[in-house]
Amino acid sequence: MLTYGSFTLTMNMSITAGRDILNNSLAQRLASYNNPVASQSNAALVPIDEYNFWQGPGDVNATYPNPYDFTRSDAVKPFRFNQTLFQEDGSYFKLNTVTVGYNVPKSKTHRYGINYSRIYFTANNVYTFSNYSGPDPENVTDLGRDRADGYPTRRTYTIGLNVQF
Repeated sequence: MLTYGSFTLTMNMSITAGRDILNNSLAQRLASYNNPVASQSNAALVPIDEYNFWQGPGDVNATYPNPYDFTRSDAVKPFRFNQTLFQEDGSYFKLNTVTVGYNVPKSKTHRYGINYSRIYFTANNVYTFSNYSGPDPENVTDLGRDRADGYPTRRTYTIGLNVQF
């Protein structure tokens, strides 16, 4: 906790280093393109233009197989969740909580019968610094797989007042 005059600043941070994650959400996104006649209620076809996938003969710098290869996808199954093709660095640094407070001087509140008062603002899940391309490097199963069915932890804000009579 840092204190300057009547102001206080409290921060809580966490770090995870050297962890690998299998990006199941990316595998699922690319696999949804493998069957052009599949029911669209089962697969949300989101744009995949930002990914470097194989385009044709001579394309030696591709990272992922061609998701539009409908003829071989059933036999080869190029987008299995349990392969190192989707393994990414899951290291992160997270700013969990930041609280800024102001302790109101007793001289301003004593005439109202208040011995102590404090106004504060708290932000939770402030920011996560990571190179991981999936939804949340914290939301991982015990086997090191991305929880593709889960949502990232939401950010919350709190404004509060502590008063002691």
